[in-house]
Amino acid sequence: MRRVLILSAAMLAGASGAAWADCSNTQVSPNVLVGNRIVVAAGANSTNEYHGPGNSLTECAQGLTSTIDPTHVVGTWNIDLVGVGLISYDYGPGNHKFTYTVHDNGNGTYSFCNLVGGALAATGTLVGGSCP
Repeated sequence: MRRVLILSAAMLAGASGAAWADCSNTQVSPNVLVGNRIVVAAGANSTNEYHGPGNSLTECAQGLTSTIDPTHVVGTWNIDLVGVGLISYDYGPGNHKFTYTVHDNGNGTYSFCNLVGGALAATGTLVGGSCP
């Protein structure tokens, strides 16, 4: 069975991070994600996604040469800087679309907060560059 680890799965699984991560921290432009990876640790639903050129969202997985779980495109991302500055993820058919505000926790981690209700969806570590 093909295992797809995507940011949305980690967020839906309740990856809330430590107690210091929340939606009251400084909201930042989602531009901090462009050309970088966000790593969300959520047990079995951990993920490492690269926000690449052309708005492609790539799951780094076990690398390009892996025959078990290769690096692959899982969807797209888009930044809307009008108003509060939002990042949207589209994981394809089935209405797998999610929109968040991004908040800097001041320690190298960022919180992703739901647009509706403002609740914390996940916390991840920003890592510079593309998939290793």
